[in-house]
This record gives sequence, structure tokens and C-alpha cells, in this order.
Amino acid sequence: MIRLTPETASYLQKLWTNQARVDATVAAGFCPRFGRQPERLAERQQCDRCAAKQKGHVSRLREKRRAAGICRDCGRPAGEAGKARCTVCLAREAERRRERRRVRKLAEIGRNQIDD
Repeated sequence: MIRLTPETASYLQKLWTNQARVDATVAAGFCPRFGRQPERLAERQQCDRCAAKQKGHVSRLREKRRAAGICRDCGRPAGEAGKARCTVCLAREAERRRERRRVRKLAEIGRNQIDD
């Protein structure tokens, strides 16, 4: 449980305000980082330039973490030698895979019932 001190209240207010600002900017049809109108706003929140910068940053960070032998997602020590993720992130990814499979299977069942 988080203890609500004036510092944490201020931090939470900033987070909420920033998220509200981002949501309003995206709803208006602009990239929240630079205020440009992205070509493909319906597909994502960022313009192509921001998305490319973010992707490059994440790729470099993951490579740096992989070379250091730590989890590529969270930065904790990797679970096993030769693995790119720690045990917590491996378990989280396995759960995501199970959920995606379940959703795909339900969608397929729904399509089959509609076709019948």
C-alpha cells in the first residue's frame, strides 16, 4: 500500500495531469510528443518519427542489457545462463501467450458458429 504523503500526492497529480494531457492531445489528432499530426493516428498514438526513435531506443537498451547478461525487459539478473529474461518476465510472457491463444481460440469458435 502506498503511503500518501505530500510528495507522493504531488507525484500522482503530475502523473494524472500528464496522462490527461496526452489523452487530450491524441484525441485531438496530434502526436503527444511533438504536436504533429501523424499520418496513421488510428493505428497508434505517435507520429512515424517518434515511433522510430522509440523503437531504436528500446532496441539499443535491450542489446545493452543482453550483453550485460541481465533481463532485457526489466533489468533484473537473468534467470538462467543464455536466457534473455528473468524468471518473473518469463512467467509473465508465458501468461500473455496463454491469454492470446485463449482469445484466438474463442474468436475462431465464434467465427465457426457464425459460418454454421
